[in-house]
Amino acid sequence: QTTLVLERSSSTWTVNGMPADGEKVDRLMSSLRYLSADDFVDPPESLGPIADSLRPPSAELTVTLGPGGASGKTHILCFGRPDKRDPSRVLLRRDTDPHLLWVIVSHFDVLNVNIKDLLSK
Repeated sequence: QTTLVLERSSSTWTVNGMPADGEKVDRLMSSLRYLSADDFVDPPESLGPIADSLRPPSAELTVTLGPGGASGKTHILCFGRPDKRDPSRVLLRRDTDPHLLWVIVSHFDVLNVNIKDLLSK
């Protein structure tokens, strides 16, 4: 499992402490910013067998919010494995929320990011 630490200082990005290509990181962050739910799974279904694809998560993303009203607030996003019936979707849980979201995998590039692709050349 790969760990990526993306940090922004004024107008420059670093990935794992190395200079990053700002345009590529901005595109990656935009995919997160505009992530939307395709469908919702509420309790009790979200706490039953459907949640098994989140154990262990296929990816885990920790997001620390920047300047603004929620500055410094951290959220943990856990992504499951693609749905067996519809591999274009994956389950997402934010923090410990019992409500799950189905999201479209192709809308979320961070699940397939390669650190080499983000570094400045």
